[in-house]
Amino acid sequence: MIADICNTGCGALQNGIGSAGTGSVVLYQSSPNPTSGSAVIGYSISIPFSSATIQVSDNAGKLIRQFTLPQQQGAGSVTFDGSSAVEDREYSTGLHEHIYRIAALGDSYTEGAGAPQDSSWPRLLQHELYHTDSLEVMNCGVSGSDPIFEYMLIRQKILAYHPDMIIVDLNQSDINDCIIRGGFDRFQNDGTVKYASAPWWEWIYANCFIYRRVVNGVMGYDHLLLPTGEYQARSIVAMNLIKQTVDSLSQLCSQNHCNFALVFNPMMPEIIANKYTLQPVLDYARSRGIKTVDGFQFFKKEIPNASIGKYFWKIDGHNNSHGYQMLARAVAQELNMHPQVIVGNK
Repeated sequence: MIADICNTGCGALQNGIGSAGTGSVVLYQSSPNPTSGSAVIGYSISIPFSSATIQVSDNAGKLIRQFTLPQQQGAGSVTFDGSSAVEDREYSTGLHEHIYRIAALGDSYTEGAGAPQDSSWPRLLQHELYHTDSLEVMNCGVSGSDPIFEYMLIRQKILAYHPDMIIVDLNQSDINDCIIRGGFDRFQNDGTVKYASAPWWEWIYANCFIYRRVVNGVMGYDHLLLPTGEYQARSIVAMNLIKQTVDSLSQLCSQNHCNFALVFNPMMPEIIANKYTLQPVLDYARSRGIKTVDGFQFFKKEIPNASIGKYFWKIDGHNNSHGYQMLARAVAQELNMHPQVIVGNK
């Protein structure tokens, strides 16, 4: 079953056509490939929207896969295979002696929210690097993920693809994610996930605008529902948790004989304010001898503040195609300066 969800109230669609407002949404699915089980899901959207996803569920209604669509009207397609752990296309899990394989992980900034599928920074990195005929970059980004989730994704799924190098993208939102979700203790022994408990009154906050006004304006709680003054202390704890996860990621890659690098991806407010929130984590990673890509300094060097808005979406802050191209250049520049990381390490 294929369902489309968008903020214009398109509703649920199944292999058909629906309408909303003055435009329309069209979804279609090809017949599954008999050898791989994959299918192409095409879409055509002619109504304005700020966000949209295609969700794939099984016959029981259980969500199997979700694709984030670029923030623009038009037509396109995504390829689905229920066995894949990779966003952009299918890859063989067999050995690949003549291909240097890079797995790029991160949240929506890696998956490529805000740009067409071929304009995510992992996809653009493939074209920026030397030796592209013998190199491939897997986009393993998952919207809403964080470094702890990415560690588990690597261990449980990505290592099966035998990557020669793993790159993990970090940004400011990872701090909030760790505050809300906690550390590795979120993963239960029975395979379920349990996040940190929310305030008992969250359900009232979710349903009443007046209550939100009281909680935020009178009681002084922030957007994470933390009381005044608590965010700073909790963010320090989250930052230390990210540092510990960096060590765990580095050790996991070392144990599995693949290179490891961290990409520090800036957000627009950080560039404008000339203050990078994850600088302590970047400094820590460097002190541990981990290869790092300082996207903050690269953006500051390459883009005048007056032009920074050309590289980010104004409302939700994600990069657009130009921003992802800039980040891909930053990563490629670091890796091309050390070609021995890529060449001769098979």
